[in-house]
Parts: sequence; C-alpha cells; structure tokens
Amino acid sequence: MKYHLVSLIICCFILVQGLHAGEVNTSKDSLLSIFPKQSGDEKLQTLDKLFDYYHLVDIDSAGYFAELLFKEAEALNNNIYIIKSYKNLGILNASKGKFHKAEEYLIKAIELAEKGDFITELASSYRIIAGVFYERGNFNKAINYVYKALNLYEKINDFEGIVSCYNNIGLLYKRDRDYTRAISSYYKGLELIEEQNLKNNKISFYTNLGISYRYLNKIDSSYYFQKKAITECIRVNAKSDLASNYLNMAKLFSFNFHQKDSAEYYFDKAFNLAEVSHPSLIPTILSSQGKMYYMAGDYNNAIKKLNLALLNGIKNKNLFDKEFALYYLYKSFQEKKQFSDALKYLEDFIDVQDSINYNEAQIRINKLQEKYENEKKQIKIEQLEYEQKLNKKTNLLLIFSIILITIIFGILIQNLLKQRKRSRLEREHIENDLQLKNKQLTSQALMMMQKNKLLNDILNSLSEVKNVGLETNKEIRDLKNKLKRSMHSEKDWDLFKQYFELVNKDFFDKLKQINSNITPAELKLSALIKLRFNIKETASLLNISHGSVKSSRYILRKKLGLNREDNIYDFLNKL
Repeated sequence: MKYHLVSLIICCFILVQGLHAGEVNTSKDSLLSIFPKQSGDEKLQTLDKLFDYYHLVDIDSAGYFAELLFKEAEALNNNIYIIKSYKNLGILNASKGKFHKAEEYLIKAIELAEKGDFITELASSYRIIAGVFYERGNFNKAINYVYKALNLYEKINDFEGIVSCYNNIGLLYKRDRDYTRAISSYYKGLELIEEQNLKNNKISFYTNLGISYRYLNKIDSSYYFQKKAITECIRVNAKSDLASNYLNMAKLFSFNFHQKDSAEYYFDKAFNLAEVSHPSLIPTILSSQGKMYYMAGDYNNAIKKLNLALLNGIKNKNLFDKEFALYYLYKSFQEKKQFSDALKYLEDFIDVQDSINYNEAQIRINKLQEKYENEKKQIKIEQLEYEQKLNKKTNLLLIFSIILITIIFGILIQNLLKQRKRSRLEREHIENDLQLKNKQLTSQALMMMQKNKLLNDILNSLSEVKNVGLETNKEIRDLKNKLKRSMHSEKDWDLFKQYFELVNKDFFDKLKQINSNITPAELKLSALIKLRFNIKETASLLNISHGSVKSSRYILRKKLGLNREDNIYDFLNKL
C-alpha cells in the first residue's frame, strides 16, 4: 500500500511538471494512460487531483475528469468519492454560472455526507454551497451554511476549513457594507494561515481585501492587495481568479477618468481570460465597462457595452447582471435625450428589480415557515423519545430499586446534566435564530428605504424633463403615476409585517389593547421605533417629511399615555 501511495504522488508530480514543460501529450486519454495501473481508491485519488488542477486552468478538461470520477466512484460504490464527485460537479457548474445546477449537486453531496456521518466532506459541502447561494444573492442561506461549516471545522480542528470560512464570513460582511468587519475577518484568515503554516490559497484574501479597501476609498491599500492577488494568481496559474482580479483592477482605475487607458487595458485582459476560464464573469465585466463609459460621458460606447452585458446576462439567467445593465442603459439614453428608449429600459429595470425583491422575499418567508414547522416536529419527537426513555428508566427503578439505587442515581445526574446542556443549546439556537430574523427584518426595511429613495430620485429626474413632444409627455406622466403608486404600495409593508410578526409576536395586539384608536400608520411607526430607526430613516420609509414624523411620534406618545420624561423606545421594547 505504501508503494502504491508513493507511486501515485510521483505520477501526479510528473504529470504536473510535464504539463508545465510541454513534455507530454496533453490529450485527456493520454494523460490517464501515463499513470501505472492502480487500485480503485488510488485511481479515484488521481482523478480528484486532476480535477483540482484543471478546474483552475481548463474548465472543459475539469468537466471531463469530474464526470469520470463520478462514474468510477459509483462503480466502486465509494461514498466518499461520490460525495467528492458531487462537490466537483457543483464547483464546475458554479464556475459556468449555472448556479441552480450547482445547488442540485451540492445538496446531493450534503445529503450523502449527513447520512454517512462524513464530517469533513459535510463541512466542505456546506462551505461550497454557501458560496453558491452568495453568488445567487440568497444571503440568508449563505449565512446559515457558512456558520454550519465553521462549527464543524472547529469541532475537528480543521484549520484550513476555518480559514476558508473566515473568507466567506468576510464576504457576507462586505455584502452588508460592513467593510471594517470584513477586513478584520480576512486578516484573521491570513494570520491563521501564517500561524499554522497552512497551504490555503491566499488569492481570495488578497482579492477581497483589495475590494473592501476600494469601497472604503483607500485606493493605495486597494491597489497594494490587488497587485498581490494578481501576482499570486500568475504564480499558481489560477486563470479564473486572475480574470476576476483583472476586473477588480480595472474598476479601481475606472474611478479616475485620467486613468481610462489603464482601466480599458485591464478590462480587455479580464474579458479575454473570462471567455475561456470564467464565462459567468463576462456580464459583470461588460456592465462595469459600460458604467465607466457612462461616467465619462461616452454614452454610445456605454450603450454598446451594456447591451452586450444584457445579452450575456440573459443567457446566464442572472437577474442581478440584467438589473445593473438595464439601469445604466436607462441613464445613458436619458443623457442622450432619447426619452422613449430611456422609458423602455426604465420599465424593464423596475420589473426586474421587483422580481428580485419579491420573489426572493417570498421564497425566504416560505423557507422560514418550513423551517419553523420542521423544528416544531423535531422538538415533539425529541420530547416523545425523552418521555419513552424516562418511562423505561422508571420501570427499571421499580424492579431494581434496592439493588441498583447507586447506579440509577448516577444515571439521573447524568441525564440532568444532558438536559441542562440541551436546554442551553436550545437557548443559544433560539437566540441565534432571533438575531437572524432581526437581521432579515432590518434588511427588508432597508430595502424598502432604498427602493423609495431610488423611485423618488427617478421621479425628480422625470420632473426636470422639458421641451418634449406631447406623446412623450403623456408617457412621462403615466410613468410618474406608476412610480407614485409603487412608492405607496402596501406590498412592501405586508412583507415587512410578516417578518416583524415572526420576531415580535402579539406586538400590534398589545398596542391596540393599550389604545384601540391607534391607526395602521401609527402601528407602522411603532414598529420602526422599536427597530431604532431615526427620524430621517423613518421619513424615507413612510414617504413623509421629517416634521410629519415628529408630529406622528408626539401623537403616538399621547395615545400610549406616555409622559414627557418617558422613553418611547424603552416602552415599546418591553411589549
């Protein structure tokens, strides 16, 4: 066995060296033929290593080895490598932008790993699917899975896995625009790599640090880490990551119009690499380039790039790419005074944005409800199992009460400790779930605020349009009315109320018990005060002036019977 393992390592080394030196035939069949005849498990290891190498440099070859590994693993009924095959196929489809297909494969890997109690494979599957949900914009699922992975990695002291989770957690902080905490998480990962002398890829950490510093407008720090990322990509020949980092460097230079040539240079390098190694990145590259031209006032080139981005985004079925391209197409045509085209793209933009917001929100609500029902059933099952165990022990106590009194006493103490531990874990779970729901609730409110602000900005822009034909004037009036209706739509508040009542049961009923004359608008105001929204934020959410918010708060205090020195937030928080 030792001889075969050494043979495997040597063969892999020869293969990789030969590929770099160009000394071997690089067709897939000939690559497999240079390996000596191996036992089943060793052949599976070889195929897995081939996938690891090729998925960074040749996506088609990676797909070939992923499929071959799956067939071999199934033939040998090797569950570990069947799980690895599902993971590899998930990674492969995610690289191609086929995120739904990637999710299907990763769910299969998770189910098989849970069934066989393969902790390491389960943790890595959790981590990878978290990345898929992140790319799809489903951040709640991403958060759940990345913390599941981190807990498992910490249990088994898998430092490389912990490092990967730090990177993913940083991405989630970055998504919430908490760049300082994101940077802190990235540094933790890099420090652990150095402390434990790990082989983790530093590319993603350098890349994400560069992006975070760019958002903080720390250009020098951003440039420093982007250069380190590009250097590391070139060193390990990671073409897919290199394409992403060329794009990040292009975005960095596009901030300054005088560095437009440098930005275009990196955009071209990113596009050429993405075509062969990272197709799902192409719409983002084109959209970013289109935005740069728009900001520079080159609207014709902006429209050209954005239309290409829109076309590629439709192929990839990525609503976020489509939304970005539609918005800047609308802005570009508006600047060119081609208002009919601008209106068309604006309507498409609003439709896509509504699809993203409402479809995903409904999915999250359904999933939360499903999770809640499943947890209730699980708790009931645990209670019944516990009662059965307790009855059995009681019967044994009646039979052997004198002979086994000492042993039974010890068992009772042990059960008591287990019960306390279980209660503590359940409390922690409830607290974590409450934190998550509060975060979801706040995110929904912020989304409503951002939508209202955007709609208001668009409405103001349309109000400034003058000297156009009667037909265009009518279209503008119709669109303004549509925007106003959307700003005052109750759909957002219905969704907000569903989230709020998941976390704060009976809150609105208790308010009505205090004063039955409280209006629906005052119920909304009470909820926002409980969530600590200030007057400016509340005004934006309710589409009213700051003065109206102050007046409404004063009337609400009166209806609640509060004195001048009473704190309304403390009062509402106790309900």
